[in-house]
Amino acid sequence: MLVTITERYVEGRVGELLDADELSGIDPVTEHGMPRIVGAGGVVVLAMWGAHMLGFPEGVSGPFLGLVVTGSVALFFRHSIPGPSDLLDILRSADRR
Repeated sequence: MLVTITERYVEGRVGELLDADELSGIDPVTEHGMPRIVGAGGVVVLAMWGAHMLGFPEGVSGPFLGLVVTGSVALFFRHSIPGPSDLLDILRSADRR
C-alpha cells in the first residue's frame, strides 16, 4: 500500500493515492473549523458585551479584549496551537513536528 501511495504521489496523482475499494469503511476526518471560529467569536462578543454591561472603565477594555481573545482561541483551538515547549523549539529553529 505504501508503494502504491508513493508511486501515485510521484506521478502527481495526489487526489488518487489509493483506490476506492481500499478506502471503504474509513470515516473521513472533519476539521470543524467554522464552528470553532464562530464559537470563539461568540465568546469574545459576549464577554465584551458583559464587560460593557458591568461598567468596566474604558481604559480596561483594550487589555481585557486581548485577554478574552487569547483565552477563547486557546479554548476552542487547544489541539491546534503549539504548546510552550513547541514554541521554544520553533524559536530555536528545531521544530519537532
